[in-house]
This record gives sequence, C-alpha cells and structure tokens, in this order.
Amino acid sequence: MATPADLSMTRLRIFAAVVEQRGYTAAARSIGVSQATVSFHMRALEHALGTGLLLYQGRRVLPTPAGEALYG
Repeated sequence: MATPADLSMTRLRIFAAVVEQRGYTAAARSIGVSQATVSFHMRALEHALGTGLLLYQGRRVLPTPAGEALYG
C-alpha cells in the first residue's frame, strides 16, 4: 500500500513532467533537477503503486493506461 510519502507532490510533479516532456532528460531540464533524480522518483512511485506508469519507445516515454489515469 502506498503511503503519503510515496505519493508526495514532488514525485507527482516529476511524473507529470515526464509525461508532458515525453522523456526523463527533458523533464529533468524543465523542472531543474538531474536525470538521476527523475529516475529515482519514478522508480519509487511505480514501486509504491505496484504498477508501471510509463512505456519506453526508444528515447520517447508514453504513459501506460495506469499512467494516463494517474496523470488525468
């Protein structure tokens, strides 16, 4: 079960940036953090929710159905 800390506003903002920018590097640049920070928080968020939120197509990232539901 995800705790409030697992679903922090920081993690949700990072997730939204990844969806909007369609990639980790662009998301990191847009919110002023490192790509490693984005990766860390995305792994933690997916782990907390117990599901994948993103599909990887080359360098492009798209939300899964679960990711679309969370983003919406």
